[in-house]
Amino acid sequence: MDPETVVLRLFYRSLAYLSGSKQDETVANFGIYSAQVIAEVRKLRESIRYFPTMVKWVGFRTATLDVQHDVRRAEALRVMTCTFSSGWP
Repeated sequence: MDPETVVLRLFYRSLAYLSGSKQDETVANFGIYSAQVIAEVRKLRESIRYFPTMVKWVGFRTATLDVQHDVRRAEALRVMTCTFSSGWP
């Protein structure tokens, strides 16, 4: 298992523990939501928002679809890591 995968799995396990909500590291932060879901999530006063978990917190059910992804390039993750470590522009 490559180091990036280990870090991501550790992150999602930590997030699951801290949020009290099951997390799936294979699901990206993308979805189709009704206006009612958006309105309820926007009522939350969280300063940092992790949308998939917040949808569960306000009581809505979620479903997933399997999709075929391109192979992730390790260079892209390294660039992202450098950006995070340098701070946001």
